[in-house]
Amino acid sequence: MNRIVMNYTDPRKSISDKYYVNTNSPTLPLKRITIQATSSELILTLCEVEAYGDCPSGKWSLACNLSCDQLCPSKCLVHSGQCETNCVGYTNPPNCTFECPKGRWGVNCSSTCSNCFHGDCNTVTGECILGCLGYDNLPYCTNGCSTGLYGKNCTQECFNTCRNKSCDSSTGHCQECVVGFHGDFCLDVCQSGYYGKNCSEVCSSHCVNGTCQATTGHCIVHENKLDSSSQETALIVGIVLALVAVVVLLVFVTIRWRGQVETTLRQILQKLQCGRDTVELSNLDEFDCNENRNTQLETKFENAYHNYENEPEESTAILVKDFSSYVLSHDSDFFVQEFKRITNPRESPTEAASSLENRKKNLYTNISPYDYNRVMLTVNSSKNEADYINASYISGLDDEDTFIASQGPSKMMINDFIRMLWEEKIEKVVMLTSLVENGKVKCERYLPDEGKIRFGNIKVALIATHKFCDYTISLLELSKKGDESHSFTHFHFTAWPDNSVPLSPWSIVEFKHKVNLTPTTKPVLVHCSAGVGRTGTYIAFHNAMKQAQKTDHIDIFQIVVKLRKERMFMVQNSTQYEFLFKTIQMALLSSKTTLTGHAFVEKYKGLGDKSSSAVHLELEKTFKGLETVSATSKGDKTENNEYAEYQYEDIVCKTIEEKNRFPSILPNPVHQVVLTKEHKDLDDYINAVIIPGYKGEAHHILTQLPMPSTVVDFWRLVIQHRTSLIVAFEFTSMLSDKTFGSYLHTDHLFKNLPYEVQSSYRTQTDLWEETGIMVHIKKTAFKSEHHRIVHLKSHFTDLDSNKMFNFMKHVRSHNTFNKTVVFTCRNGAQYSGLACVLYLLMDRFDSDMFVSVPTVVGSVKSKRPEVLSDLSQYVFVHKVLQRYIELSSQYNNVGDDALKQNQARLEASEHKEDQVYANIVM
Repeated sequence: MNRIVMNYTDPRKSISDKYYVNTNSPTLPLKRITIQATSSELILTLCEVEAYGDCPSGKWSLACNLSCDQLCPSKCLVHSGQCETNCVGYTNPPNCTFECPKGRWGVNCSSTCSNCFHGDCNTVTGECILGCLGYDNLPYCTNGCSTGLYGKNCTQECFNTCRNKSCDSSTGHCQECVVGFHGDFCLDVCQSGYYGKNCSEVCSSHCVNGTCQATTGHCIVHENKLDSSSQETALIVGIVLALVAVVVLLVFVTIRWRGQVETTLRQILQKLQCGRDTVELSNLDEFDCNENRNTQLETKFENAYHNYENEPEESTAILVKDFSSYVLSHDSDFFVQEFKRITNPRESPTEAASSLENRKKNLYTNISPYDYNRVMLTVNSSKNEADYINASYISGLDDEDTFIASQGPSKMMINDFIRMLWEEKIEKVVMLTSLVENGKVKCERYLPDEGKIRFGNIKVALIATHKFCDYTISLLELSKKGDESHSFTHFHFTAWPDNSVPLSPWSIVEFKHKVNLTPTTKPVLVHCSAGVGRTGTYIAFHNAMKQAQKTDHIDIFQIVVKLRKERMFMVQNSTQYEFLFKTIQMALLSSKTTLTGHAFVEKYKGLGDKSSSAVHLELEKTFKGLETVSATSKGDKTENNEYAEYQYEDIVCKTIEEKNRFPSILPNPVHQVVLTKEHKDLDDYINAVIIPGYKGEAHHILTQLPMPSTVVDFWRLVIQHRTSLIVAFEFTSMLSDKTFGSYLHTDHLFKNLPYEVQSSYRTQTDLWEETGIMVHIKKTAFKSEHHRIVHLKSHFTDLDSNKMFNFMKHVRSHNTFNKTVVFTCRNGAQYSGLACVLYLLMDRFDSDMFVSVPTVVGSVKSKRPEVLSDLSQYVFVHKVLQRYIELSSQYNNVGDDALKQNQARLEASEHKEDQVYANIVM
């Protein structure tokens, strides 16, 4: 018990009496006061007693009943409530007028935002806003990434080419490379002439051409071996040439009197040009022009066969500048009829494929390689290894871009397929089929999920893999006992149905760009299941873009004709033929728009200034092209090749006034969300479309704000698609709209449904209001599943780049990895589509530091044409993205070497590309 002395003076007395206040508290304030007179007094009369002291922590005023300013919640001036000496999240007490700058937080901004992605944290709490960088354990990011992981929230794996799989937890840069690799991520094989640790050793001068194995330094070809073999080769070549000369002379003399010298000599020389190491001259009429497997194609086989029926007399070449308008002005019937005029050669021998021992290696009895350009493997009789595989050399537009088109590996020839990878030293494989399609095995697995797989005496090891929405990129290594291993990159496009086409050309445009970023000096191996339909379409796409790059025209008809001279049935049907035109149309539209972060910032830094008029005109031109091609999106084909536009009639019949706020904005059936019917009184329709994400299995959904009749459908959508975040625009302005259905208060909604939705918290700023939602899904009478959702409501609708930038930063601060984000606004397109496009662009930059606005916008508009419907929104996207990149940690932390490396990769993928695309007319 503490005693506090109080003096009291009775006005009738001249001497003050002492009174004592007893309290259990060591300091004021006091909750209870006892005043007791001295023992000599019997009666004590007081009119008023006042006791002053400090208020409890966080309180102020005479009654201590007011809370301190939130910026100094624990201590403030007792008479005003202002911060006495310290501000939390701000500086300049007592008013606390200056918010902490980016990267600082806490009392008077004295603490640093540690381990936060983009260096952003809550200025009051220090919680990381956008996630962690090199750490996990949100929101304070206190746990460093485990060995082998790096990046945002430690979700990315270090490359296996990093020694001990150890890399910088923030950037992913390898601490040290395994032998034979170099670069920040150790993905670059040593350049020719170098080997060893960090590629710092120089190959021996005794190695031919100065080349050696990147890991051991052993000469690929030693000069001593070359000298001895060259002498033998010279002798053989001399004998062969002498024999050839004799044969030519004899033939010349024999046929001269017939007047056919010129024709026959041309035929003979044409056969001799095929260039085998050894030539059997005993039976010239049966001579096979098979290319040796270790030599590059010396001819393009342009004149090999001319037995085509109905080749059009008129030119089928299209000027590049007119290509888009040409595609738009022709309907599907035109492409069907034009495709019918393409046949296969009559006289193209396939004897090797037809032999009894090789037939079993063909997946399809009617698809075989021609003898003259089939891939021939090394014969090894002791291991029962023959030379046959169902694969063909395919010439590109020029010799440096040759392909190998192959059927997918079957059980009977999977070892041969791996042998082909090994013997041809393949560096890039493009796979266009799934392993199983429609319940049928289309291709045997030859890539390990992890570790290694052995095929014969060759091992295939997985080094690294990265999954994107429509494709997966893997780095693999082939090894053979006693031989040097070599790596190859595997590009697997997973969204191309057999005998059909992808849902959107934009996905294959993006995929091809990824393939082009990896350089190679070897043929690119392309396969699907049969190795003709999807394979032929992809190669034709590549060759057409090369033709546009080198000339002023594209001739798809003749490109396909030429491909079929080299492998039968290349581009299998009219659907793929038409898709080829549309894909090239969109590739031309987005050509040269893929930029590094630095290049993007520099190009659009002054967007809106007078000096940027040329850039603005370029954006306007591209936007008009995007609008034009997206206007035809209702003509997209489904997997069964029926046009989606006819299916729109079903949607129109679905009580438009009850289910669709705007009859003109309806979901494309190809991309429409279809709900599961939990109850017989419910249907499967909602006005919503699926937008694939950039990486992993995540996807986004665009939908209209609920109407009174669709509130239940909205929550069914959210729950069925495992949504983690709802981003809503125009919410406040819709409150007075009769077509708006309130959906955040849902206690009465779910009769006969196993759902219960409850709000858990609510916070807000000037730009947004965030509500935490808990969904309880009843599985059984004793078991429920709980699902957390964040609802983020925007408070603005103007095109203010600063507001949108800050809003999108907060949107992306929520962990949505492999989860669904629902973007919603009044019409399900205008604001929701804008935010979705920005989200995808930011995802791409964070992933690989490249951006292509037209590719992303075009892809989204192919699913929802009403997205970004005017030029101002398209320009606005560039402004917001420019600021996002400029302020990102990746942009600011990339060194000059890495910047040059990224730029070099991009330039290499567009090698020698001229300004032909600048003249495209949309």
